[in-house]
Amino acid sequence: MNSTIQLANIIFGVGAKVLGATDNKMMIITQGCSHVKCKGCMSPHTWDSKAGNAWAINEVINLAERQSNSPTGLVISGGEPLDQINEVMELIAKFRQKFAHAEVILFTAYQQSHLIKHYQDLLHVLDVVVAGAYVEKLTGYSLLGSSNQKVMLLTEQAKINYHDWQSWHCQSQVFIDNGEITLVGLQDTRNLNFGNGNNNTVFFRQKLTETMK
Repeated sequence: MNSTIQLANIIFGVGAKVLGATDNKMMIITQGCSHVKCKGCMSPHTWDSKAGNAWAINEVINLAERQSNSPTGLVISGGEPLDQINEVMELIAKFRQKFAHAEVILFTAYQQSHLIKHYQDLLHVLDVVVAGAYVEKLTGYSLLGSSNQKVMLLTEQAKINYHDWQSWHCQSQVFIDNGEITLVGLQDTRNLNFGNGNNNTVFFRQKLTETMK
């Protein structure tokens, strides 16, 4: 099987404690979000399921294999990744075939209880889930965009790597590629001169020329 998955972006080189424990993670940002849209979402460009680009899943894996440094983890965010659950499951399976010791972290707006009831197959192939919708009025910290969200540690290795996650400081990285600036991670963005002034972000993208205005 070689399905296609609709993506907003693929990023390599996500650092330690930026949306996950290990250094040099790859990140995919899925396109499309069927939820009631979170007020203050920093990634509204990922809402439209018809935007972004269709990627063959095999090509995503091939791209990861061509990196000079193999990814130590895979971060899956969106949008809402579970809107493309079959494609996400296929991607995770093929990623684990090539990078057996890498961690897989997923961010979703679904509640922990909903995931446990309806997505057991998915939970069995993940190391970490950050579950829950972003709530603008609630303060975030560490891995959480807002304090209502829950971190689910699903493997023994995750319990070791994330034993102190609540003490992690918010971390983020800036990537610049082809005239676009992409902010990945979590931090207080109120004093930054772009975006809409909200407190936390997982993925934010804007053309570099627009940030200079």
